[in-house]
Amino acid sequence: KWGKDLRDFVGRREEMADILQIARQVIYSNESAKFIFIQAESGAGKSSLFVRALSSIRKMAITTRKRLIITRNLSNDSDRLVPFSMFQSCFKGILNEIQGV
Repeated sequence: KWGKDLRDFVGRREEMADILQIARQVIYSNESAKFIFIQAESGAGKSSLFVRALSSIRKMAITTRKRLIITRNLSNDSDRLVPFSMFQSCFKGILNEIQGV
């Protein structure tokens, strides 16, 4: 579903650290859920970055037995014309994960 974690992944240390810090806050504390949005131009490596982070996040969740809901949502330029339209896609993805679709 998410793609393969690339062994030759390089760079993006700061972005990776930010994502993993948010994940740690949610997984190792009683904080409520958080959303992480990654935005960049097409081909910038967003998916590769998140696939790499996801591997670490899943390991953290397994050790604490916390349930994570992780969805992938895409938006396009026309989404900017409708206020909050991106959230419709996000919440649909969350509901699908909860329902096991």
